[in-house]
Amino acid sequence: MSPQALGGVTQRLYVVVEDPDAHCERTKAGGAQIVWGPADTDYGARMYSARDLEGHIWSFGTYWPILAPSPDTE
Repeated sequence: MSPQALGGVTQRLYVVVEDPDAHCERTKAGGAQIVWGPADTDYGARMYSARDLEGHIWSFGTYWPILAPSPDTE
């Protein structure tokens, strides 16, 4: 069921992309509603969030925790 039918967000998904700004433009052109960003985050990523045609929230950005420097290597 869609979030609209259930009255709220049922899930969130984060997808790593190389260029969030270009990806956001393609997403808008496809009919999705941009709900946040693109913007830089305080943890060093650039990202945005969009609502698809069924109401699901998708987030896309550059943050990939496995590639982030660990505290003991800084």
